[in-house]
Amino acid sequence: MFKKKVIVKISGGLGNQLFQYSIGRMLSIKNGAPLYLDISFFKNDKFYDRIFLLEQFNIKADSIFSEAYEQKGINLINRFIKYYKKIEKTLNKFNKHFVDEPFFLEDEYSSHLNYLSGNPYNKFLNKIFYNKYKYIVLNGYWQSEKYFKSIEHIIRDDLEIIQPIPLEKKTIESNLRSTNSVCIGVRQYTDSPASANHFKLDVNYYNKAMDDISKKIDSPKFYVFTLEKDWVKDNITGYPLTIIEPSITNETAYIDLYLMTQCKHFIIANSTFHWWGAWLADNDNKIVIAPSKGWGNECAIPDVWIKI
Repeated sequence: MFKKKVIVKISGGLGNQLFQYSIGRMLSIKNGAPLYLDISFFKNDKFYDRIFLLEQFNIKADSIFSEAYEQKGINLINRFIKYYKKIEKTLNKFNKHFVDEPFFLEDEYSSHLNYLSGNPYNKFLNKIFYNKYKYIVLNGYWQSEKYFKSIEHIIRDDLEIIQPIPLEKKTIESNLRSTNSVCIGVRQYTDSPASANHFKLDVNYYNKAMDDISKKIDSPKFYVFTLEKDWVKDNITGYPLTIIEPSITNETAYIDLYLMTQCKHFIIANSTFHWWGAWLADNDNKIVIAPSKGWGNECAIPDVWIKI
């Protein structure tokens, strides 16, 4: 009797890595299977120059590897999958012959869930609990809490930051906790090599969001988390703002994430990094305002958040 494995291919920045881990952790628990994190992506990432960042959290992975499963045929499956749609009917017809082969799920498939009837996430996830598959290999971004909502309390525990927060940030932390703090996430994607492909929020979004949240809470204090301070200073002028000095390196991005989670309320950009700051914040009464555009996935925003 084989032991099933859940293998997650980790890629992208911190926000995407957290989504990838979360769906893998959920499937690992539901299947009673060990969780393997494949970080081979980072060896050859010359485009964004990302690094693996999840070891800064209280994650529960049975193995983290960069080469082992590349040598066991998984890479061949990856190359093959781009032809999957053309032969999907044939593959389904002979699916019983793939009993001991890896079951591969590509992110492009998950993006179609918005157009399915009923509860597409449950239908989709039920397909990958079958015991006949030896491996569940996940490749993609999986940007929705619906993939792991069933184990939300576990994910929140797993994503506790275990790295110490520098002493010089303690004053900022105290201010965020002691005021009616509102985290404003700004990302114009000027730092991205593929910036032309990203939807950029204009100042109208931020002005409307600040007007709306000012009507809902008393004495809001706006704290901006961004790498684009000049854009903020030139464009967002309607309210007093405090710009939080951002981390310089990927290795210290967890500090910014932690400080965001100490805020009481949120106005986020179409950024997975800001998404996680809002989601992980431990405030039952938090107000989260998010843009309705720019995600490429209608299910990215939790139902209880406000979309404008």
